[in-house]
Amino acid sequence: MFMLLRGLSLLVLLVLTGCPAKTSGACKKDKDCLSGVCLFGKCQACSEDSDCQEGQSCVSNQCVDSDMASGAYGRSAACEQTGTVYFDFNVYDLKAKGVDKLVDIAACMRDNPKLEFVLAGNTDKRGTVEYNLVLGEKRAKAVSYYLKNSGINGSRLKTVTHGKEKLVNTGDTEEDHAQNRRTEITFVR
Repeated sequence: MFMLLRGLSLLVLLVLTGCPAKTSGACKKDKDCLSGVCLFGKCQACSEDSDCQEGQSCVSNQCVDSDMASGAYGRSAACEQTGTVYFDFNVYDLKAKGVDKLVDIAACMRDNPKLEFVLAGNTDKRGTVEYNLVLGEKRAKAVSYYLKNSGINGSRLKTVTHGKEKLVNTGDTEEDHAQNRRTEITFVR
C-alpha cells in the first residue's frame, strides 16, 4: 500500500510540475523545438533539404514544395542575398539582426551549390593594427561557423581579415564606427 501511495504521489508531483515545454522559438538543442532544428538559439523548420518531407526543399529555413522553391522562392545564380553582417564594439558575437540576414544568405548558398564565397572581417579604426586584424578574423570566422552549421560546406567559404584597413566610413561618431564593424560576404564564382 505504501508503494502505491508513493507512486501516486510521484505521479501527482510530475503532473503538477510538468515536463520542460518544447518551443517553436528559442532553443538550445534540436529536441527543444516542436519540429525542425535549432540553429543558433532559434527553432527553424529546416537547415537543409533532407530535413524536409519528400517533394519539399529547404528555403530560408522553411520547407516549401520543390516546385515553389525553383519558382517564386528560388534564388538567382548571382546569389543576390550576399551582404554585410554588423557587430557591436570590440566583439565578434553575432547580433540577432545578423543571424536573420545569415539565414537568408545560407538559403541562397544552398540554392547555388557551385558558388564560393569570401567572408571579410573588418573593424572600426580604434585599436592597434594587430588587435584589429585578429578581431576581424574572429568576426569572419563567426560568420563562417554559422554558415557551416547551416549546412554550407566549409570548402566554399574563405575567411580573410582586413582589420581597420578597409573603412567604409572614416568619421568619428559611434554611427560612423558601427558601419565599419562588419563581415562582408561576397561570391567569387
